[in-house]
Amino acid sequence: MDHIVNSLGTLLHLPLHSIELIPGDGSELLVQHSQNNDKLTPGLHSPFLLVEGNLGVPQKVLYKAYIAAAGLFTQLRRHRRRSHDNRLTVQEVDELRLVSVVLLLANPAHQSALSIRKQLVQENLIDAEHELRTTEALLTLRDGSKQSILWHHRRWLLRRLFLTVIERFPPLADDDSLLYYQIPADALRSELKIASRASETYHRNYFAWLHRFKVLEALSSLARSSPSRDSYRRLLAEEYAAIQQWVERHVSDYTAMQYMRSLYTVALEVFPLNVSSDETTARYQSRLADHPSLLEHAQSLVELYPNHESLWLYLRAGIPATPPRDYATALARKLLDQHAEDGAESEGVRAHAHRYLAWLERQRYREPHCAEPVTWHKALAFSQASNLYCTYAGA
Repeated sequence: MDHIVNSLGTLLHLPLHSIELIPGDGSELLVQHSQNNDKLTPGLHSPFLLVEGNLGVPQKVLYKAYIAAAGLFTQLRRHRRRSHDNRLTVQEVDELRLVSVVLLLANPAHQSALSIRKQLVQENLIDAEHELRTTEALLTLRDGSKQSILWHHRRWLLRRLFLTVIERFPPLADDDSLLYYQIPADALRSELKIASRASETYHRNYFAWLHRFKVLEALSSLARSSPSRDSYRRLLAEEYAAIQQWVERHVSDYTAMQYMRSLYTVALEVFPLNVSSDETTARYQSRLADHPSLLEHAQSLVELYPNHESLWLYLRAGIPATPPRDYATALARKLLDQHAEDGAESEGVRAHAHRYLAWLERQRYREPHCAEPVTWHKALAFSQASNLYCTYAGA
């Protein structure tokens, strides 16, 4: 096997915190670190850089490794297909494991490489937990974090690891779901952290938020039905606080706001307000009460950043079935008065406020099929913020 492919493939199977592609051949960076970091042994992993679980891979070296790995991968697959029992030697399995992960580093959407690794997991030639860690490292790459097939592979691994499902669960229309699997709370917490990091790596990351929603589906079910529901309820309360903070820091991320709408609905279902409950549930109800409601949160952000269209749509999501129209109208008119002067920013605020007022008025006469915001899956399919919710007046 090519030396570079072997070295890189071996490094990629280590427990890594992150992977970063370094411009050029990495020689300048290696020299700099060898001079400034006493813990780094020059040449130990050359031409790659490994510091405290963070791997740096020079792009030029990766290109060469990819070409070598692609040729070897083709040979190994051909040999595997021609083998009468579809088996490889121990050495060939190890080579296939190494070259496939090199291919995924260069192209995280490499379907053949993921397919082979899935087969190796099924044959117990790759440990599923180890493959989860490898996938997590690949998702720290910007290109990796936005690949749907990589997220799908991760959910497949989770379902394989946690084969025990809740008894008598209904048939699933979505075979990519985590719903009804007994996934531990710590594992779900890890998935939420990975999705958060991927959303930072690649902004407005549809597939990271979709993964997070599927985790929320599982969390919602387990928080209500699992014998160890307290750990799931604790995680749900943590997620509620974390996403409110996320929205505050990413006021243009309408996918996060739509997720917050779904999270708010789940929280009300698990911790219903004004309903007598056990001591544990009451404790989480009190904890959630310390945070603003969806409507209060949206109103405060619109007042602070009225020029962001996404926040006006977030405000719509917070309007319940019988909206407090007086206050909502007063907020919009207050902002109209504050931005009566000329200017591009004020014009944008006035346009958003007028559309919002028109939308409020139309709710009096809205049709039954528009009584609620569109579903998560439909909302995420739209490419423009103005299409997130049903009936955008003036659009």
